Formats: sequence, C-alpha cells, structure tokens
Amino acid sequence: MIIKTFAVAACAAACLSRCGGGSVAHHASAHVTPAATASPAPTPGAGGIANRVAAWDHGSGGADLHRVVRALGAVSRADASGGLHAVGTACAKIAAAVIAAQGAPQIPDSAAAKWYTRALAQFEQGATECQDGVSSDDAAIIERALAPINAGSADLVRATAAIKSLGAR
Repeated sequence: MIIKTFAVAACAAACLSRCGGGSVAHHASAHVTPAATASPAPTPGAGGIANRVAAWDHGSGGADLHRVVRALGAVSRADASGGLHAVGTACAKIAAAVIAAQGAPQIPDSAAAKWYTRALAQFEQGATECQDGVSSDDAAIIERALAPINAGSADLVRATAAIKSLGAR
C-alpha cells in the first residue's frame, strides 16, 4: 500500500455509503459522538438560519459537499488497491471537488462556514501534496498529504456538528 491510513477521510466516505442520501446533519449524526455535537440550544431567530442552512444543504452546496466526501472515499479505495496511478486520479478528484465547493455559495451559518472553509483549504493542500507525490513517484510526499486531509476531515465534522446544532434537516 502506498498510503498507510486515511482513517478520518475513510470515515467520512463511509458515512455517505452507510447513511445513504440525506442531509449533512443526518450524515454527521452517524459519526460524531454526542460530546462532539453538544452545543447550546439554538438562539431565538435561529429558525431563519436553520431554514437557509437546510436549503444550502439540500441544494448545490450540499451536493458539492457530498462530491468532496465521495472524492475522499475514492482515495481510500485507490490506496487499498495499491495503485499509484489510482491514488493520483483520486487526489485529482479531491482537488476538482474542492474547487467546485469553494466556488459555491457559502454555508449561511458563520460557525459552520468557518469550519467548512477550513476543511476545504486543508483538503486542497492535501490533494496538491498527494498529486505532487504521485507525479514524482514519492510515497513520502503522498504520506505527508494525510495530515492536511485528516485535519480537513476533523474540521468537516465540526462544520456538520454546527449545522446539526441548528436543527437543519
């Protein structure tokens, strides 16, 4: 195997395959512990934000998010197959999905948007490093790509917890 582990990214990808369709908040609930999702009760007037976040989640924003998560899963599957070319192709898919997500409307909730923006930046960095490693046939560079991808996955969990705390479904 080229890459030792994509533990957090694989967890995110497994979420889509196990949870089927549905919202980001639904997917987050399958993999986030109650302590990680604990947050204050929604503040008065949060219903408007919750509705806007739900619309984002069920629209192009949520579709872009799911594309990113599927791309993360593709890297895990490519690593399992052991092919350098497959890993490179999967990392290119992450990069393309991130570019699309960065160009999409921002999540209407500032806390969720902060974590999601950070996650996308981390995924972008990891995808770039991964592609550099594949281009130079350097497994150490590919291995280094794990750090930002796993950090991005953790930030993505925080973003989905923020969405879930709004009651957006």
